[in-house]
This record gives sequence, C-alpha cells and structure tokens, in this order.
Amino acid sequence: MLMFTILSWGLGSFFYKLANNQMHPVVVSSFATIVYLILTPFNYWLFKPNTSISLGGVFWSLAGATFMSVGSLSYFFTLKSGNNGGQITATTSVYPIATIILSCCFLG
Repeated sequence: MLMFTILSWGLGSFFYKLANNQMHPVVVSSFATIVYLILTPFNYWLFKPNTSISLGGVFWSLAGATFMSVGSLSYFFTLKSGNNGGQITATTSVYPIATIILSCCFLG
C-alpha cells in the first residue's frame, strides 16, 4: 500500500503541474475538490468505515481540511510560478517534519 501511495501522489503532483501550466491555481484546486467530492461516497461504499461521529473529531477534521486546502492552494501557486516542478514537489514533501514537531510539542 505504501508504494501505491507514493505512486499515486507522484502521479498527482505530475498532473497538477501540467494543469497549472494551463489554468489558474484556484481553478486547479476547484477541480481537485470536485473529484474529492465525487469519490467520497465511493470510498464509503468500498471501505465501509465506522460511522460514529464525535464533535471533537468533526472539529479536528475541519481544521485539518482547512490547512490542507490552504497548503494545496499555495502548492498550486508555487507550481504556477514557473520554477522546477520536481524541486518544488521534493521540497514540499518534507512537510511531515512539521507534523512530527507539532506532535512532539503538543501530543508528547
């Protein structure tokens, strides 16, 4: 599954760069969001997740989605800047370091 994740994200970044060469980053982000909305019901059907919902879980999910959306949009703008897409993707791929630091500071 790990290799599938790497391949999928690699292909996604490649296609995002191609899209950003032809459209505004906000438009690219909008189409990406539409695809997520279309695939979500399919994912529920395929994986049959536990449907328990908590207020805290909803809050943290929305907070995470907000920051991921802002991050994606800034990524698309960076790709649009005309710089090397491979370097941009490689550099942004160190974001788990921020997750580790935040987790260590706030979650122990």
